[in-house]
Amino acid sequence: MQLLFYTLVLPLLLALYALAFRKSVGPARRPFADALVIAATCGIMAWAIVPVEQKVKLGRDLRGGVSLVYSVSMPEGVDDETKGELLKETIKTLKNRVNPQGVLDLTMTPQGDDRIEVVMPLPGEEVRAAGKAYRDAVDALLAKARLTPRELDAALAAGAAADELGKGDSARAAKLAALQAAYTAAMDARTRFEGASGMNMQAAELDRLADEAATAELAYDTARAAIQTGALSASRFGRIMAMPSVADKAGESERSTALAALRAEFPAAGAEIDAAVRAYDAYSGLRTVLDDPEDLKRLLKGAGVLDFRIAVTASNSMGVNVDELRTQLAEGGPLAAESPVARWFRINQLSEWYR
Repeated sequence: MQLLFYTLVLPLLLALYALAFRKSVGPARRPFADALVIAATCGIMAWAIVPVEQKVKLGRDLRGGVSLVYSVSMPEGVDDETKGELLKETIKTLKNRVNPQGVLDLTMTPQGDDRIEVVMPLPGEEVRAAGKAYRDAVDALLAKARLTPRELDAALAAGAAADELGKGDSARAAKLAALQAAYTAAMDARTRFEGASGMNMQAAELDRLADEAATAELAYDTARAAIQTGALSASRFGRIMAMPSVADKAGESERSTALAALRAEFPAAGAEIDAAVRAYDAYSGLRTVLDDPEDLKRLLKGAGVLDFRIAVTASNSMGVNVDELRTQLAEGGPLAAESPVARWFRINQLSEWYR
């Protein structure tokens, strides 16, 4: 609608003013009328592009971007028309694999007979800020949801488990304090028993010290089991966020189910998980381009080697006897084709072959 107004309605109104209304204005008032029309036109045009960062889409030359050119290996002996069709099919397949939802601002165009240019504009300031906020939120989550057994052992040995590992989480700090106390008690009981073992003490006293050490170690094992150890990786969280978020009949989605399991696995990081999810949703809502050219290269590399076959038709037999191949198919199946350049292939989607 805006395009129609600026390209048709506004020029029509200006033409009506210049050809009809302007002539009815007296010579003394005509300069004021012209100035008013010019000011109104400038105001309308300014309103159309303000704010500039939202309403003006800069091209790759002004916005900055990356252009990658890929060469397509063509079979020998094919004509230019066939090469063009192969390039179109290659671009279509790449788009389906690299950008199936069409949310990324990627342009793929054929160049010459055997090359494809992939153009990727760089993200704007708002998108980069949202991306940084998301990465910061993920870093905070990983720091909270990361506690390896080695780190826990080192903090317990230093006597600072609650102070070093329980910052910002009172519930977790209380569990770590209880674990630190159990650890200290177990180590003291073990030290007393081992010290008494080298002395000439009665068996009953040694048995009492052994029972104290065993009881203290059991209490330590119980307290340690209450502390979640493990590590959440950024790639795992990214895979969870990329899961479908469409709810089923029960009101659950793959992503919500995986997030619920993640919160159960890392209960101390619930707030950080929620913050990272909000940051991801905000970022994905703005993101229409990739952050880095290397991401595009990885996507294209992950598309795999594309292998295309040229379909033989009655109008374009390419030197193949179609009737003879059909007879061989009927008599011996798809493996009975006796041709050095033609084979039968299974078609997964018949609709792809109907125009």
